[in-house]
Amino acid sequence: MIASQIAMFQGATCDPKVHSETEGKVENVVKLGCLACRKPDLFGVLVDRVQTTFPRDAHIGAIKALGERWIAVAQESKDA
Repeated sequence: MIASQIAMFQGATCDPKVHSETEGKVENVVKLGCLACRKPDLFGVLVDRVQTTFPRDAHIGAIKALGERWIAVAQESKDA
């Protein structure tokens, strides 16, 4: 569950709109509410990843990789 929350945080805060709303300050993330509700597309990807990752002990690594990918994609978009 913690890995999922971290990945959702990573995905949400990579969104320029969300970043603007939080003014780039982590303490303002609380204003966003439920990150799964805020970013249902990312939450759906995360749920799909967990449901298709076997063995079960590989879930944390798969979730971590997903969050890292969201950050990398956002950085590539920013650099382009």
